[in-house]
Parts: sequence; structure tokens; C-alpha cells
Amino acid sequence: MDSSGKIRILIVDDSAAQRMELISALGDPRLDIAEADSGEAALALLESEDFAVVLIDVRMPGMNGFELVERIRRLEPARIIPVIFTTSTQPPTAHVRKGYTLGAVDFLLLPVAPEVFRAKVDVFVEIFRKKSNLDRLAADLETKEKERTAELLAQNAIIKSLTDNAASGLFMLDNEGRITFMNPAAAFTLGRSFADVAGQLLHEVVHAGDPSG
Repeated sequence: MDSSGKIRILIVDDSAAQRMELISALGDPRLDIAEADSGEAALALLESEDFAVVLIDVRMPGMNGFELVERIRRLEPARIIPVIFTTSTQPPTAHVRKGYTLGAVDFLLLPVAPEVFRAKVDVFVEIFRKKSNLDRLAADLETKEKERTAELLAQNAIIKSLTDNAASGLFMLDNEGRITFMNPAAAFTLGRSFADVAGQLLHEVVHAGDPSG
């Protein structure tokens, strides 16, 4: 998704006329369509940008569509981008099988009816949109969690400063009256460290000379 909120798709075809035909068939103002006239140009875009789906011509000079998909699958995170193969000639069964083996989600024989083409692309656009929304929510939650953690740490630092510098002895007890915390003033009064009395009953510690009270 680009800065304007449009979802990006990539069309890879060495024929400018074929690319224009696909762009015209889509006719969706919500999409930001990038073009590449070769496998090398497509890889350069995929390494730096995020796309909802990639449409690749099977037959291209230099790096053909199959070779391009093999390279795409080795990229991070582009290797998980859905790929649709396009071709203007009926592909042999072996080619179709190879395409699906490489992870292609569809084969389109051109020319294709615009409504069919849009429906196929829309599936992956909607998946990408929902994933982007989930990623944004997760990022917001992570930010809020970090902010809350920072607030708690700041509050704890203030509390520690107050208790450490308090003139009076302060104790924290569990439900059974056992010591779970005491400040330096309490340790000074008792003449014992927190490590010595942790987990002991406050009454027994304070009245060590006469536990019965």
C-alpha cells in the first residue's frame, strides 16, 4: 500500500501494449499499478516495494516468467506475494503444471473478459487490504504496550525513590503477614537486611525477643 492508501499491484510484460490492455481491463482507481518490462526490472521493484499481487507474462525474452517466479520465491518478503501468470497462447499442460508447482495462484489466457480479470485480482487485493489492517492494528497495540510499560517503569522508579528515602520504616506483607518488601529505614531499625527477613512473619521479626507478643 502506498502513501495515498492505494494498493499496489505489479504487471510484468515485455509488451507495452499488453501491459496497457491489462491496466485498462482493471480500471480500478483504488489501485496503484506498477509496470516492469523485464524480469530484472520486476525484481528491482519487488526488492524495495510491497505488492498485493504480481501479474507475469510467461514468455519474455531473457528471464522468462517461470525463472522470474523462482527468483521471487527467494526474496523476503516478496516470496509470499501471489503470482498470476498471463499468456496470449494456450499453454501446454506441462507449463501450467510447472507454474502451479512454483506457487502461481492462477493462469490467465489473454485476452480475458475485464469482469473476470477484475474478480480474480480483487480477491488478492482484498486479502492484502485485510492483512495491512491487521498489521497496522498489531503495530498500534505494540506501541501502546511499550508506552504503558514505560509508564509503569516510571511509576515504579518514583515509588522506589520515595520508599528508599523515607525516614519511617515501611513494610509490604502478603495475605499471611509475611514480609515481601521493606525499605532501608526498616532494615536500619531492625538491624537486619531484607534478605534475612524475606518471607518471615512481620510479628515474629519485630518481636523476635518475645514472639508471643
